[in-house]
Amino acid sequence: MSTARRFALGPVRPSVRRCGLPTPRSGRLRARLAALSLLVAALAAWGAGTCDICGRPLPARFLESDGRSFCSQDCYRQTLPVCATCGKVVSGRHLVQGARHYCSDACFERTLPTCALCGKALRESFTIKGRTYCRAHAEGPRCDACSRPVEGGETLADGRVVCAGCRPSLVFDSGEAAVLYARARRMLAVALGEPLPPAPPLHMVGLDALPEHRGLEAAVSVRELGRYQRETVTTTT
Repeated sequence: MSTARRFALGPVRPSVRRCGLPTPRSGRLRARLAALSLLVAALAAWGAGTCDICGRPLPARFLESDGRSFCSQDCYRQTLPVCATCGKVVSGRHLVQGARHYCSDACFERTLPTCALCGKALRESFTIKGRTYCRAHAEGPRCDACSRPVEGGETLADGRVVCAGCRPSLVFDSGEAAVLYARARRMLAVALGEPLPPAPPLHMVGLDALPEHRGLEAAVSVRELGRYQRETVTTTT
């Protein structure tokens, strides 16, 4: 961020007394000294340089910023950054992110990612499974099916929460579950290349009832989508 300071170059008024010259008494000498004064003023203006934008000679009062000189405010403003959002010329204190400048908080926030649930502009964001969330939702409840943060959703009888997107794909009817169970067994038989033994009975229970079954512990938080045991008997002759 560059700042400008006003630089004033006063008119040159040579003092005869300061220079140690005798006080002019004749009109011709006074005229010569006046011409000399104008010449000195012109040389001073020429020595101040030219405008870094338009190239014109700098006036007695000009602007200087970051080692550059400008003859007017218009030339100086051409060097200022513009807001990356609205295109407005930015001066004074403003927000900078990388090489981009923003004239206000509102313009800066328009470039920020938003929470997938509440839509809030995020200066601090959390990405979970490809989606962006605010801290409150990232640290809040998760959908039991997709593991993404959920707002509202549906709470099941065993305390699990599911989001509106996953709710239609969940199975609660034992008849529908039996059809899917049979399909899964057929796919498993094809993958193994051999028929499966008779299917064990299927029971639909909640997460709170799973630890009561053999092989599962209540203290273990790992969820299982299913398990099977395969025994291979090799006969040699």
